[in-house]
Parts: sequence; structure tokens; C-alpha cells
Amino acid sequence: MRTKFYTKNNQIIDISTCNTSGDINDLGNRYGWEGSMAYGNLIHDELNEFGPGIQKGDIYLDLGANIGMSALRAESKGAYKLYCIEPDPGVFEALNKNKSYNWIVDNIAIGHETGYIDISKWPNWWETQPIQCITLDQFFSKHNLDKVDYMKCDIEGHEKYIFKNTTQNTWDKIQKIFFEYHENIEIEDKQKDLERNKFIDYFINKGFINYHVKLGYHQSWIYYWK
Repeated sequence: MRTKFYTKNNQIIDISTCNTSGDINDLGNRYGWEGSMAYGNLIHDELNEFGPGIQKGDIYLDLGANIGMSALRAESKGAYKLYCIEPDPGVFEALNKNKSYNWIVDNIAIGHETGYIDISKWPNWWETQPIQCITLDQFFSKHNLDKVDYMKCDIEGHEKYIFKNTTQNTWDKIQKIFFEYHENIEIEDKQKDLERNKFIDYFINKGFINYHVKLGYHQSWIYYWK
């Protein structure tokens, strides 16, 4: 599996030279956000920790692909074709350099309607920029997608809002989903649980009857499969 990547500003990182001992915070402290991302995607393999995971021949859709580490992990597990969406122009530039021949990359955001959505200027989450967006239905139509075997979604909290207009026809085409779900730490635990459970129930009602939740403080992982 590849270990060298382009990151922002045309810089190159090489995971093979990194000290990968410790947890995600240790790697983040040593190497910044790229180290944290490498821990989650390449070392810990969060995409495949629960549920059926990625299977050989899967079509993979990555919402919030960043520089492509999660897509590389999916490819290493046998994903056949990969669709990678990254709205941040600076990050997308690196993703476009890191892509393989079977990756289709798209510099756009997914929203609940066509228009613009404010996204963070990664990794400076407090700075935002307006980015053109389309719906998930429109993305499927744009790329003539009849099925997606595994969809990963890491979109910095927008996962709670952007799917409200997604049609059942699109959900029927998706078999497995992994969400990095962003917890609302500004509310009481009871209300936080209610919000998370509402999010879980939405996808159960769309046909994802199997799920697993790995709770975290700022972020939880939610896996769905049919």
C-alpha cells in the first residue's frame, strides 16, 4: 500500500518514516492532522472495524475524501471503483495528485439542495468558505451510479442536515455506510443521545436495518449495512 502522499501546499508526507506508536492524539501531536488521519485510515482501518466492511469489487463513495487516505484504504481492501468528493479547493488539489487510475474525484460539496454551503478551510475549522453544492441524488445522476456498495461520510457535522431531501431511490442503491458523526458537546448528554438516536433512526427507516455505534466525545462512528 502506498505510503507517500501529497498534502496541502504541494508538500509530501511519507507515512513509512513516521513513528506510529501510541494513539491518534500521539500521531496528531507528532505530525499534525495528517498524522491523525493516517492513524484512523491507514493504521487503525476505521472503515472496516465493524460490519461487513469493504469487499473485493465494491464501488466506493467517499464524501469528504480529504487528501485520499481513506480511499487508499478502500482500494487496498479491494474496492473496484472509487468516487471521491472533496469540496475544499486546497485539499482537493492534493487529492487530485494522490488519486489512482480508478478514482473519480469531484471538487464539489453535497448539500440538501443545489446552491452553496459554508465549509471549513481545512484544517482551520473556524474559517469557512462558500462552496457550490449539489444533492446526493444529483451526484448519482451526474455519474450514472446504479449502486454504491460502501459510502463513507466525514463532512464535519453536515451529515446531520444534508440528506433530508435524498430520495428513497438513492438510498436503495447504497448497501453500507460509515459515518463520522459529530457530537454536539454543547448540550446535555440526554439531549445528545436523543439527537444521535434520531439520526440513527432516520437511516434505519431508509432500509439500513443493521448498525453499530462506537461512541466518542467529539465524534462517534456509526456503521450501517443492509
